[in-house]
Amino acid sequence: MREVPFKPLKIAVLTRHFSPKAGGAERYAMALVRALCAHHEVHVFAQRVEFAPEGVHYHLIGEPLKRPRWLNQWWYAFKTWQLTRAGFDVVHSHENTWHGQVQSVHVRPAWLNLLGAVHASRGFGHWFKTAWRCLGVLSSPRKMSYLWLEHRRLHPKFGKHVVSVSRSLEQELSLRFGLDAKHLSTISPGVDDNTDWLKAHALDHMDQDQLKRHAREHLGLDSELTWLLWVGNDARKKGLLTLLNALKDLPDQVHLMVVGQARHADKVLRQLRSRGVPKALASRLRFLGSQADVSMAYLASDVLVHPTLEDTFGMVVLEAMSWGRPVCVSAAKFCGIAAHLQHQDNAYVIEDPLDSAALLHGIEWVLRAENFERVANAGLTWSQTQNWASKALGMQEIYFKSMVLGSCAKATTTQP
Repeated sequence: MREVPFKPLKIAVLTRHFSPKAGGAERYAMALVRALCAHHEVHVFAQRVEFAPEGVHYHLIGEPLKRPRWLNQWWYAFKTWQLTRAGFDVVHSHENTWHGQVQSVHVRPAWLNLLGAVHASRGFGHWFKTAWRCLGVLSSPRKMSYLWLEHRRLHPKFGKHVVSVSRSLEQELSLRFGLDAKHLSTISPGVDDNTDWLKAHALDHMDQDQLKRHAREHLGLDSELTWLLWVGNDARKKGLLTLLNALKDLPDQVHLMVVGQARHADKVLRQLRSRGVPKALASRLRFLGSQADVSMAYLASDVLVHPTLEDTFGMVVLEAMSWGRPVCVSAAKFCGIAAHLQHQDNAYVIEDPLDSAALLHGIEWVLRAENFERVANAGLTWSQTQNWASKALGMQEIYFKSMVLGSCAKATTTQP
């Protein structure tokens, strides 16, 4: 990060779960905090802290209402509003809150998921679909709550600077909320220099083959097999069923690591059995559970497969590429990072993540000797341009910009 142009800032970061096991949004917030704290005074306000880099100040927010989640969201928003009303140069929220000058959006807003189909639908039955969907929203305190909070954080009249994690999400936010360049930017996820990780684990003397063998031994995996890797906390949304359908037609020596909570995985396996998929497929799966650090799994794998149905960016894809692993990933309309990738150059892009035959072909193509190293090296080269230091610099510039805009707004409101 280049020299800070002004005085160091006192920054409040709002994220309920400061934990590497929570998901991509949380890992994004953690990596950004770690990069920013080198030059700024950073305070994290969280309900759960499982990651604590030095130089960061932590404020634990109580959780008296864990369920329902929407009430906990209100409690968290209210308490952080109380604690950050004064004393900070910038309040940066990664959560659904009405306060904070900078608002990072990591997933498609509820306005798009709940009401997007209403605006898009046309023709016969349009009025009925619209009325039915609106009735469902109006009758749900949870949905109404999320919609109101999103309105307060994303509508341009409230003066927040909205930060998207991908260009595709930025376009959706701009169209739905009317955000212009003054109120909307994109800071996509980055990666760290893996050299530091290797040194910290005393592995920097190993070459790639040695690292792979070491990682497989560490995870208890057979080194002679070919290992695919799937990472996610939602088996349905992240396309595990499609991947398992493809796996059954791959050679028996190809096995699959599953990292994450993998909610609904049991249901996915039952679906496969009901379709006549042999039980022997289960012997080719290794469920590793949630990992605070996925690095060993990346090193142990041959290919990351990410047939997601909905990912605004897809941090796991970038992380795998940074470890020199080739990737099979859904197209840009399903996974934001694919908009930055070139098919059969630095990745294999699957147009339809529900098409197991296409995914099968993609995996087979990547595993061919003439493609494997070329795609892996091209992906590694591109990932090295996406470092967290440059991302933090971009966010820092947004902080200064939001401070200037905030000062102008105050001056305007105080004029006689």
